[in-house]
Amino acid sequence: MASSMSVRSFSLGRQPSFSSRSLMDTGRARSRASVSFATSSPLSRSASIGQELNGPISLKLNGVHGNSTNDKEAMQSLNSRLANYLDKVRSLEHSNADLETKIKQVMLDRIPKGHDLDSMMAQAHAVEQEVRKRTLENARLMLEIDNAKLAADDFRIKWETELVMCQSVERDCVALKKAKTDHEQIIASLRGDLDSLKEELYFLKKNHEEIKGAGRSGFTELLFLPYQLIPFVLWGDMKIR
Repeated sequence: MASSMSVRSFSLGRQPSFSSRSLMDTGRARSRASVSFATSSPLSRSASIGQELNGPISLKLNGVHGNSTNDKEAMQSLNSRLANYLDKVRSLEHSNADLETKIKQVMLDRIPKGHDLDSMMAQAHAVEQEVRKRTLENARLMLEIDNAKLAADDFRIKWETELVMCQSVERDCVALKKAKTDHEQIIASLRGDLDSLKEELYFLKKNHEEIKGAGRSGFTELLFLPYQLIPFVLWGDMKIR
């Protein structure tokens, strides 16, 4: 940053004049400010003030004649003005440095950053592996779904077959129950007939025993009949029976 200041001329009865060189600040170079005044009298005194940046102020007085009181006041005024100016310069330097730092930071932030291809390739490879893994997992799940559908179709066909068989068996069971009822009725009827036949057999046996007993007695009687009368007696018994 470059800074400059001019000290205007003022008169001290004899119209002395002051001049100041411009101060230049380059960050590394040093600058010096000098103030001089001259009187119109033959005897003159010159004063110069020099200050290096961030350094002490030096005051030089040249000459042997003049009013020392006025000179001191003028030099004090110049020193105070120069000190104020240098304070302003320092504050501006600090502000300038802060602004330069901020500008550099902004410029660095605006510079496009390079991409780390290795890390990006590693991420891409990891994503590719994950996609491949997910694809295989998806294919496996699709295969399991197809197998489950085929198994479900097989079970549905088996269920339909078993349902038809179950319905057929149920119809057969109904028919068998009806046949069982009919058979039970037939058995009951046959049992009744059997009881009747047993009773009839009992009576037949009884009659047979009676007839057999009667036949034996008749046969005994026939033994004592004459031979010629036996056929007629047998014929009569047969008719009676």
